[in-house]
This record gives sequence, C-alpha cells and structure tokens, in this order.
Amino acid sequence: METPLVIFGLLFAVTFTVLYFWSVLWGFKDANSRGKNGFAVATLIALFAWPFGLLFWTVIRPEGKKALEVNRGAVKPNKYVSDFKEMPFLMKLLLLVSLYVLVTTILDFIQMKPVAFGYFNSSFPRNYPLIWYLYNILFGIFSIIVYFKRSYSVLTKYLCVSAGILAVGLLNSAYFVVNLPVEKRIVTVVVYAVGYVFAGLIFAYLLQQKKYFNKT
Repeated sequence: METPLVIFGLLFAVTFTVLYFWSVLWGFKDANSRGKNGFAVATLIALFAWPFGLLFWTVIRPEGKKALEVNRGAVKPNKYVSDFKEMPFLMKLLLLVSLYVLVTTILDFIQMKPVAFGYFNSSFPRNYPLIWYLYNILFGIFSIIVYFKRSYSVLTKYLCVSAGILAVGLLNSAYFVVNLPVEKRIVTVVVYAVGYVFAGLIFAYLLQQKKYFNKT
C-alpha cells in the first residue's frame, strides 16, 4: 500500500516543480514581451504564494502588441475594465489584495470566527465580532470603490480615515508591547515597525498617483 502512495507523491512533487519553474520562466518572457519588467514579474510569481502570483499576473498584465493592433477598431471596453488597465502596476496589486482581504473577511463573517484580540485590554472587538466584521466589510468595499471612483479628493479622505485607524492600531500596539516581557519586546517592536513603515509607504505611494486620480 505504501509503494503506490510514494510513487504518487513523487509524481506530484515532480509535476509541481516543473509547473512552478515553467510559470516563473513564462512570466519573465511574457512580461518582457509586453514592455514590463520581467524580473519583477518572475519574482512575484515565484514568491507570492504560488499559484496566486501567477493568477495575479494573468489578471493584471497589459495587452500585447498584437492584441492592441487587433483591438484598435473594436468596441470600447467596460469603464471598470479600462480603469483597471490604466492603473499603475503596484496599484493593481493593491486592489487585488483589497479584494482578497474582502472575500476572506466575508467568509470569516459567514463562519462567525471568534476575534482573538482586544483594544487596550477591553472587550472590543473580541466580544462584538458582528460589529467588527461588518465594519471591516464596509471599509473594504469603500476602499475598492475609491480605486474606481478616480477622485483625488475622495482618495485623500479615505487615506485620512485610514491614518486615524492606523494611529489607533499604533497606540494599541504600543500598549501591547509595554505589557510584554522584556525579552520579547525587541522582536515585537521590529515586527510592528516594519508593518507600520510599510503602511506609510503605501499611503505615500497612493498620494503620488495624481495621474490616475482626478483632481476634484
């Protein structure tokens, strides 16, 4: 009984390995043929939870030269499709991540998974998962609308609200770190610092995308 399982496991491992490296190589060549950075796309496919990186690229990749020539006289695409194509590469990734987070939040809401953390040693949101999940779902929908609204004033309002939420999270993180044992503080502070710096870089990046968002 063990021999067939071993053979199946080996075949699966070989098939997975071949598909993995083939997809990375294909992504590199495909990106270069479409005028994009092949190394960046290959890295995305290789490191971003394969095969999700591959799926992301197939969704956000621009049209090739041949497709553009064929579609010159075609009917104009849907507004949302054209808006998505006009987004910068990194903004497309941020939108797809927002969609992924929204879907997983909805699934957690349906299962009503318990919330493990609380703010400032309080019972929220641990004892109020319904409010917490509804808030996250609504905020996720709003964040996706912002990308397609293409209004710079709406973007700035969204980022101001996000900054306020981030500030609350920062205070809660500081409260949590203070109550940790001394030997665990340094590692925790480094992890939190990387996360908040990364969030700040995303804010700065979006504020610079005036070419995509209209000034209203």
